[in-house]
Amino acid sequence: MTQANHSGSNTLVRWVNSHLMKKQLKIEKFPEDLENGVLLVQLYECITGKPAKKYSQNPKTEFQKLENVQVAMDLFKEDGVKVDTASDVVVKGNTKLILGLIWSLICRYQSIASSASTLEFLRDEAKFSGQKVEVTGKLKTDLQSGFLLAVLINNRYPDAIKLEDLSETDHVANLQMVMDFAEKEMKIPKLVLPEEIASGTLEDQALITYLSYFPKKDEPKTPRSTPRGPPPVDDQITKLQSEIQALKSELATHRSNEEAMAKDRDAASEKLATCEQQSSDFKIQLENFKNQLESSQVQLENSQKDHDASKSELQVALDKLRKSEENSTRTKSQLEKENLQLENSRKEAEQEWEIERQDYEREISELREKLDAAMLESAGGPNMDALIQNMEAQMEAQKQKVLELEQSKMKLQQELEETRQLFEKEQQRLSDLATQKEKFQVEIENLQSRLVEEKSESSELKEMLFKLKVQVEQSSKEEEEIMTRRDARESNLKEVQKKLKEVLKEKEKAEKAARDAEERVAKAKKAKEEEVRKMKQKLQDENKGKVEKDEEIKKLKSE
Repeated sequence: MTQANHSGSNTLVRWVNSHLMKKQLKIEKFPEDLENGVLLVQLYECITGKPAKKYSQNPKTEFQKLENVQVAMDLFKEDGVKVDTASDVVVKGNTKLILGLIWSLICRYQSIASSASTLEFLRDEAKFSGQKVEVTGKLKTDLQSGFLLAVLINNRYPDAIKLEDLSETDHVANLQMVMDFAEKEMKIPKLVLPEEIASGTLEDQALITYLSYFPKKDEPKTPRSTPRGPPPVDDQITKLQSEIQALKSELATHRSNEEAMAKDRDAASEKLATCEQQSSDFKIQLENFKNQLESSQVQLENSQKDHDASKSELQVALDKLRKSEENSTRTKSQLEKENLQLENSRKEAEQEWEIERQDYEREISELREKLDAAMLESAGGPNMDALIQNMEAQMEAQKQKVLELEQSKMKLQQELEETRQLFEKEQQRLSDLATQKEKFQVEIENLQSRLVEEKSESSELKEMLFKLKVQVEQSSKEEEEIMTRRDARESNLKEVQKKLKEVLKEKEKAEKAARDAEERVAKAKKAKEEEVRKMKQKLQDENKGKVEKDEEIKKLKSE
């Protein structure tokens, strides 16, 4: 927004505030303060002096705000204002359209002239003053120094502002002095500021609005030579009567507001009772939800314990199965290794025995051959018997050795048989372990299926628990909202009661002011009657003196 547009919008807002100040109200933040419609209804009452229809004085919902704005729009339409602005535009804070609405109100209640008429008015004023003040036709320039505004004031209050005291350079100081006088003596509100006029950036619309407060040619001006004195008695009576009428109107407005507030208070009490009942119902429902939640938590904890127990049992069974598999695998490999070693030992022993047997047979064969040869060579000799005995001893030793080898062979075969039996036992043990493994696998599958079922039940319980928690949170949130609304309604009720007390005080003040005004009117009437009586008495005395003088003149003439 440009500076000129911003200053123009400030002018319109100040115009509204100049009327709202009658009720000690003010727009602090534009356009937010107008969005609920309360100040617009108050503005209607301040401008027209008429009581407004029933409206929500403390709207909370958007519907109540729209309703308030619509009430204000309807009131202004009925009073002749051309309103083309929708109520939702005001509630949404559309600055441009709200300013257009305010300008429509100014055009209806302020008698805004056109730019040409305003310039003609200024030229007439400058000419009437007899001062050398130039009107160029550009409002921004003509009013910038403050001299022309001083002329307007002097035409109504002669010599109120001395033009020679105005500065040629400090235009802001000039405008400040002139506008202060206009505000104090002529009751012209400062819709524009001195620095805004001195800057030369204000729009003509804002300047024309400010100038509209100065009396025109057809309105009476204060005579130059006649000092201002107290108004006559009739004017005082008329003024007092208008004040009485205004006080009566304000009293009627207060009474209607009081009735509306009483209705609002009753409605608020009913709503408060309903909210308390709803809050009690929600508390009961919340308590039920909490009990269900605690029961579900207990079920979930029990299910979790069963699940943990099953899990631990399954873990123990799995550990046993792993250990059994490891032992069986280790035993099987060990047996196979030992069996292979025994088989290799047996084969090696058989090979060694066969080689030794062949060696023994070969030695025996050689011995026999030697024996036969010796027998042929020394048949019948003396050493023959000794040789034969020696050979038989050697053969016996060889037979004993063969026997030992046979015994060793039998021992090896026995050990091999024992090893085979042990291997068969281990094979049976492995078969039993395989069977046990299958049983464990079945148990694992059963436990896994149970675990899946328990997980499904646990997930269902968790889902149910989550839903219950969500419901509890929603109930708690609704309860908080109800409590908030109840607190707000209690606050509104207190505010209504406070406003009711203020209205009663204002009513008492208004009634007292009305009584005082009536007393002043009675006194003024009595003073007027006394003044009339004295004037009549004076006239009678003068007439009597005149008659006596006429009689004396007649006597003198007759003499």
